[in-house]
Amino acid sequence: MNMKHLKFYFLSLFALLGLAACDSTKTSDEILKECGSGVVMVTNQFYYKITLPTGKVWYFTGFDADGDLENWKMDLAEIQKNKKMITGTGFFVSEDGKIVTNRHVAAPTITLSDTKKSVRSLLDGMAEMVRAEMESMSEKYDELERSKSDCYTYNEYDGNYYVDNERLQQIEQQQTLLKEAYDGDIQIKDNIRTMDLSELKVEPVCELGIAYNNTYVTKITDFIPCVVTSVSDKENVDLAMIQLKNKLTPEGKHVFAVSDNENQGFLDKLKSLFASSDKDELLTDQKLYMIGFNAGFTLSNTSQGIKAQITSGTISQKPDNDKIMYTIPALPGSSGSPVVNEQGKLAAVNFAGVTGTQSFNYGILIKRVKQFINND
Repeated sequence: MNMKHLKFYFLSLFALLGLAACDSTKTSDEILKECGSGVVMVTNQFYYKITLPTGKVWYFTGFDADGDLENWKMDLAEIQKNKKMITGTGFFVSEDGKIVTNRHVAAPTITLSDTKKSVRSLLDGMAEMVRAEMESMSEKYDELERSKSDCYTYNEYDGNYYVDNERLQQIEQQQTLLKEAYDGDIQIKDNIRTMDLSELKVEPVCELGIAYNNTYVTKITDFIPCVVTSVSDKENVDLAMIQLKNKLTPEGKHVFAVSDNENQGFLDKLKSLFASSDKDELLTDQKLYMIGFNAGFTLSNTSQGIKAQITSGTISQKPDNDKIMYTIPALPGSSGSPVVNEQGKLAAVNFAGVTGTQSFNYGILIKRVKQFINND
């Protein structure tokens, strides 16, 4: 190493030590000011598409309280008027418009077995309706058969029977039509009853958009369209990546550091070498902050535009390999929120609450987030 390179090395080292010294605890206002611009509200207008083994397509938005298909439609235009909408939170992780959020926000799934069960129940209901219609047709047929007697009259004066052939023909034509419809319904009922649902397919149809923190949003068209680029295939890693269609993070938006060491600059690598190995370790009772859109528009919509909330709590349980529990209060809409430490560094991604509480919630550990992103 020549003197020029050695001098640069030591200057970099001193700069590094100075940076490390400045890596101090921040207030909630400082964290919000530094990181808030990188947090976005995510909206997803979605429905589910069912393709039956026959090729027929149905649509629905979920299950109702009885487990039946909610907003069940056969017409595409109708389901598009009845789309379901959920809101969540996301945050920028790159300069090319990539945003991390939860999988259940960006690509909500539905249990195939439950869908098949509901479809079977619906089909059984249809078969029962067809059966009832067949019963009604059978009664009408018998009624027509009985009415044929009215087509015959006996003349007492000449002792002859006379037939109203025109009326009799009309009755027989009606009976023929009823029998054709009845036979057709037999086939329909049998097809419904015996339909094999093993080949049934169900998929979500999503329309994603984002809105920046501290901006005005008055209608759904104000949201900026995004696309899903990847979804975690690990059951215990509830993460998804969405991206702006123009692939460009707006200037001035905070980008949360999630890259691995291969993508770090020289000073960052030096800093990681000299940083304490315990510095980023998450410990019980350690303070954390979450920046997100709790309750979606309900809480975030202000006279100055939509504003994310910053809430704090402490780690309440020693982290396992995938998740961490903390006492940060959260409401629906906070899914996908970044959870940071007192230095403003990403520690987790909020994804679920403990049933029956608002004050105990779970986050996906940063190492799992990095693995997801770096494998994208």
